[in-house]
Amino acid sequence: MELHEYKDRWTTADVSRDDAGVLTIRMHWRGKSLMWGGPPHQELPELFNAIASDRENRVVIITGTGDTFIGLGDGPNPLAEGRANATVWDRIIWEGNRLVDQMLAIEVPVIAAVNGP
Repeated sequence: MELHEYKDRWTTADVSRDDAGVLTIRMHWRGKSLMWGGPPHQELPELFNAIASDRENRVVIITGTGDTFIGLGDGPNPLAEGRANATVWDRIIWEGNRLVDQMLAIEVPVIAAVNGP
C-alpha cells in the first residue's frame, strides 16, 4: 500500500511522511485533543494495518494534538454505566485485539511523542 492510498482516510488521525521515510501520525478529534471512544477504536487498527503494509515507512511517530495525548469523552459511556451487552463487548474485544495486533505488525521503530499529562 502507498501513502496516497491511506493518508487522508481517517477522522481521528492526520498522517504525513517526510522524504526520509519518517511517518507521523497526529491523533486528534475534530482538530483538538483525541477523545477516546468508538471512532479511534475502529479506525486505528485499519490505520496501523495500512502503515504496516507500506514499505516506504522507515520510522513511525505517534503524537497527539492540543493539551492532552488522549482524553476521555464526557458523553454517554455504556461501559462505565454498566449498560454494555454481550454484542457490544464482543465488538470492543475484537477491535481491541486488532488494534494491538496491527500495531505490532508495524515492522519499523514506533515512537510515541506523548503531549500533555
